[in-house]
Amino acid sequence: MNKEIKNYHGSKRSCQQKLSVIEADIFRITQEIDSFKKAKNLNQNELDQWVKTAAKKEDDNLALKKYSRADEVKIKDLNLTIEKLTTFSVTKRAEVENAITETQTKQTELDRTADAFKTQHNERRHLVKQWQDTIETMQARDKEISDS
Repeated sequence: MNKEIKNYHGSKRSCQQKLSVIEADIFRITQEIDSFKKAKNLNQNELDQWVKTAAKKEDDNLALKKYSRADEVKIKDLNLTIEKLTTFSVTKRAEVENAITETQTKQTELDRTADAFKTQHNERRHLVKQWQDTIETMQARDKEISDS
């Protein structure tokens, strides 16, 4: 029986050693699993952050495209307005130039008419003066005739 007890104790020690080795392996494997879980959680967190960032960038790109399209529409409208105003400006400038030319022509005609009027007025004054001189001369002769 001593032998059996020794065998039993030997077996017990052997089992305890195996159990210690198995428990150490279980502890090591549990730590590796925890490490993998932490790494997975970190990777998942990084992936979640990346997905959030990608979604935000996509939203930003969509907003940028929306504003770009709105700006393009405004630019087209402004260019059309510029073209219309340029055409209007050219038309009005031509009208002003025509009015200036017409005014200058009318001013020249008016100056000529004024010169002609002055000339005729001077001729009339000269003619009136001649008539007055003639009348005075005739009156003087009439008086000489009446006095003689």
